[in-house]
Amino acid sequence: MSGSTNVERDELVLSLLDYVTPLLRRYAAKYYHFVSFDDLYQEACIHIMKLVDADIPAQELRRYSYNRVRSRVIDKLKYLRRRTHQSLDTP
Repeated sequence: MSGSTNVERDELVLSLLDYVTPLLRRYAAKYYHFVSFDDLYQEACIHIMKLVDADIPAQELRRYSYNRVRSRVIDKLKYLRRRTHQSLDTP
């Protein structure tokens, strides 16, 4: 977001994280064998900060952040499930 202070940016990131937290909790509860809530939250922080820095219009930011985080979580879960099934460490 051009023209905003660091405090405003941080507040925006935190509000978007609050918005996607229920989604992260659902995925963490459903796929607890593969990923923890903390891992998903950290990934969401990174992606939301990138979205905020990309100067997406304010009215679209909530929708973009929800969709971006959801798609990244799904990609991560697919990767982790595939990696678990192809591990050479399992007998």
